[in-house]
Amino acid sequence: MNMVQLLKEVDEERLYRHILELEGPNDPIYSPEKLDSAADYISSELDRYGLQVSEQKIEVDSTHCRNIEGVLATGENPELLLTAHYD
Repeated sequence: MNMVQLLKEVDEERLYRHILELEGPNDPIYSPEKLDSAADYISSELDRYGLQVSEQKIEVDSTHCRNIEGVLATGENPELLLTAHYD
């Protein structure tokens, strides 16, 4: 699927629901539980969409955080790699 076709299939309402779910202070220092909840949500949604989900655990100022990666791979090389900050 090319990028133009992919963009035509974006569901604006679904995107808005994701924003509502993730909005708020997702700070590793002041609200680590909200940050962890956001990571869980992102991971489960990427999995639900059929992406290969992995995470990288890191520590920031003695606070544990996770990088979530979702890859759409149907062949030898990934076709889509999603990255974003959720804190």
